[in-house]
Amino acid sequence: MLDEPRRLWEITGVVEGESLTLRDTGSGDELTVTEHSGSEGREVGELLLARATVVDDEAMLFGVPLLVPLRERKRVLRLLDDWVDADSLAMWFGSLFLPPRMANREGEQLVLRRTVCELRDDPGEVIASLDATFERQDDTPVWHEMFVIDAIDRVVRGVLRLDGLLLTVESNSEERQERLLQTLDDLFDYTVIEDRELNEFDLDDLDPDAGHMDLEDMPDEVRELVDQKMREYEQRWVDESIPALGGLTPRQALDDPTRREDLLALLREMRDETPLDALGMSAERIEVLLGIERS
Repeated sequence: MLDEPRRLWEITGVVEGESLTLRDTGSGDELTVTEHSGSEGREVGELLLARATVVDDEAMLFGVPLLVPLRERKRVLRLLDDWVDADSLAMWFGSLFLPPRMANREGEQLVLRRTVCELRDDPGEVIASLDATFERQDDTPVWHEMFVIDAIDRVVRGVLRLDGLLLTVESNSEERQERLLQTLDDLFDYTVIEDRELNEFDLDDLDPDAGHMDLEDMPDEVRELVDQKMREYEQRWVDESIPALGGLTPRQALDDPTRREDLLALLREMRDETPLDALGMSAERIEVLLGIERS
């Protein structure tokens, strides 16, 4: 039993409380294993990394099977091509819990930045400089730095807000913030009195004993920015090549009978992994974009 290698199995049949029918994704071999508690809550299309073999004419799983996200299928198969020791398995499993890398439309890592500047020049001259350099929002002391992407889309690179002698500069990447401040260096004199990174929950303002932070408690600008970027990403995602779908886009996979189930499994994982009180990709919004009606 200990010599039996771990394999990546796809669940092809479930009899809850009794058994699982498994297909070895590497060889195509099928096996129906007796599994009472382990078959509860399992679904066809899910992937298990597990040892399975026949003992006394009865097929069974032994050890602790790991549920593998669909997006990890190719990576796990590559892992299994080599000798799998405890370290390599632990490194793969631990990597599943790393935070995702989010990027803005220009491919820069999403980092929410805020810099507060105290003006040393005449406020009237500062306002005139800001009007000449950035796009003012109506008659308010708020300016946007705009940028055109793909000769069509205009995106906001940064926001500047003036309150008396304090100018607050906000953007969503280190590169954008640095460019904004370099631009201000050429316009007027100021002293930086606050410069910090925000995240989705603005950890600098949290009481460490306060527990989980509700969405309603997040700073408005942070929540709106992250939600806006997530919706923009979802709209692009449905037309992007997805490795877990064999390189097809979600729209293409929906119409491909060999990949439709993979797409539905991916959306199911997305729904299970995103708590109701968290900001993240929404399976429900993606289903609307793809025209999928849930039964």
